[in-house]
Amino acid sequence: MIDRETMEYAAKAAGYKFLGIIHEEGKVIGALVKMGQRKVGWKPVVKDGDALRLAVQLRIDICFGHDFLYTQTTIAPTPMFKESVRDDFYAATRRAITRAAAGIGRTMP
Repeated sequence: MIDRETMEYAAKAAGYKFLGIIHEEGKVIGALVKMGQRKVGWKPVVKDGDALRLAVQLRIDICFGHDFLYTQTTIAPTPMFKESVRDDFYAATRRAITRAAAGIGRTMP
């Protein structure tokens, strides 16, 4: 599950100014962020494109197992994150990327 703090740190790692959370059915699915002069909905938890751009920008490596996946990055000293797949590899991958980005954001001043 992704929470407010995770989205805030992920946005920080991506270089966006965090403005607030976007909820859907009681779950955090993204954040309202400021990109340059624009305010936009940024949803790496549910949008493949946002998650992929985040993974590429932050050089997040993804390693797939049978029912889990790991993410880690070499641009900051962050832990490796393990995400259980359950029934949706795509959703698990987006969550893992967002969590790894948050790990990077936590290391930033």
